[in-house]
Amino acid sequence: GNLSADPYESNLAYLESIAFGSAAVLGVGDPLTMVMPGPRVDVSYGGARQVSVVPNNADDFVTFYHGTSPEKASDIRLNGIDLSKSKPRNDFGDGFYMTTSRDDAIQSAKMVNLEQDVLEFRVPKSEFDNLNNLKFDSPNQEWADFVSFNKELDVPYLPPKEWALPKFDTVTGPLYRDLLPDGRIKNWVGRADQTSIHTDTAVDLFNRYLVQ
Repeated sequence: GNLSADPYESNLAYLESIAFGSAAVLGVGDPLTMVMPGPRVDVSYGGARQVSVVPNNADDFVTFYHGTSPEKASDIRLNGIDLSKSKPRNDFGDGFYMTTSRDDAIQSAKMVNLEQDVLEFRVPKSEFDNLNNLKFDSPNQEWADFVSFNKELDVPYLPPKEWALPKFDTVTGPLYRDLLPDGRIKNWVGRADQTSIHTDTAVDLFNRYLVQ
């Protein structure tokens, strides 16, 4: 049926019966944003209420996971991603790091937290592809130099200007594992690639598709 200008309760019940039966996403800063299949529907009741569209087909979006403590996860769910809280000298620079493997996200969280929680982001591929993305397909020399540059290790040459963040919205590539005695960088074999975000544009996108 169609949504009409009926009282708030009837419209809300209808939306919740659909949205929470599939996938629900709260948009940070909005009174309520629900993600559901089908056409975009705008409903107002006192303030702006918005229903966004998430594709039903798994091929239409990519799912990212971020493992952290329950306290930090709750803060992100409430307030969104805060890049100012990023730790220095990460693999790809200051940013918010995720992976497409839920198990890897949990393992990363276990390294620094006694208890773990996992945030899930389901981002439409079309919107992700519109970002300025840098991707390393393998742990090659360029990846090693980029990681060395960001972790403030020795770099054998002056890095190109385009490496300077935050020129890239996102960076994707293998995880750093260790620095070998001969100076070579070892990647983390058996772990999925990591994706980091570095700009407000990327933060806004991921905040909109944070699954609650």
